[in-house]
Amino acid sequence: MSADRGTDGDAQQAIARGVAGLEELGVDRQKYRLVGARSAVLTKAADPFRWQLDFKSASTIPAQRGGIVGKGGTLSIEVDLETGEVTQLSRGD
Repeated sequence: MSADRGTDGDAQQAIARGVAGLEELGVDRQKYRLVGARSAVLTKAADPFRWQLDFKSASTIPAQRGGIVGKGGTLSIEVDLETGEVTQLSRGD
């Protein structure tokens, strides 16, 4: 783990751990695409080790530029870089 929290390396580590953790949560990672990653360092309970990752069902994402993203199919997880734990926050199918 990096001593400096919130670095680009932390983001990359959180994404890698989160994508791998999808299977632990029973989610087929091939069916989802990462659409957002945020550090929890700026939340009320500031925690430089936690990251929230948001995924969208691949079937709701247009194949070409300019398309409309479909409703639903959002999955949010939290990754704790200190413990390696991945927790599902919400899922809307």
